[in-house]
Amino acid sequence: RGWRWGGGVEGFVEQVMQQGEEGWLSNGLGDVGNNCEHVDEDYMEHAENETIEVIETLIYYLGMCAALRDTLKRLLGFMTDRDKLAGKVRDAQANCEKLAKTGTPDKVASAQQELQSLTERRDALMKHVINFEILFKEELRRFHREKQYDMKAMLKSFVELQLDYASKMKRNWETLLPTVEKVKM
Repeated sequence: RGWRWGGGVEGFVEQVMQQGEEGWLSNGLGDVGNNCEHVDEDYMEHAENETIEVIETLIYYLGMCAALRDTLKRLLGFMTDRDKLAGKVRDAQANCEKLAKTGTPDKVASAQQELQSLTERRDALMKHVINFEILFKEELRRFHREKQYDMKAMLKSFVELQLDYASKMKRNWETLLPTVEKVKM
């Protein structure tokens, strides 16, 4: 049809418009443009779904991991406090034994009272640490089980999202194919 390329893109578009009196080429280009808009809409929807299904789940698990770290720090703090109290109880016992040999009855009674108080605090903290450890281990096992299940579900959802997106893209381009094939060269 006598295409001239000398006028750059603007000249080419002008020629297309002039020589495409039947509208076949301009219609084809218009359809491609419309199809690209549909592709863009599908892509944006897909990106939003990916964010909801995948990224938000990962952010949730990062938060859970941070909570587990904080809980473990608390447990370790309780264990340190328990060990310090156990040391104080040993020191108080040694002090009671020393005072029993050389001290006055008032000092011995005071030392025994301090030993009893420290022993009660140590025993209560030991009980708390044991219960905390049991609960922490149970929660850690549950989190691990659920994490595996949830990660599997998330991966499955991600694969399904990708398949859905691929099928939408295929449909978009397949609906355009007959229009492009009608273009006469």
